[in-house]
Amino acid sequence: MIPPDIIYKETSSDMAVTEGNTVTLICKTTGYPTPKTTWRREDGGAIILKTAGRDKIKG
Repeated sequence: MIPPDIIYKETSSDMAVTEGNTVTLICKTTGYPTPKTTWRREDGGAIILKTAGRDKIKG
């Protein structure tokens, strides 16, 4: 086992996005087994993902 680590130089920094705009977030990690990346909002609100014209809400 290799503990998970974030490769900060290849990871998105903090950003604010206006509602309705598109954003791409990148999180590069290393470790074995492959680490699971989970995105969370600071305010605990839902993250809405648009895929193939459908909204996906992750909480």
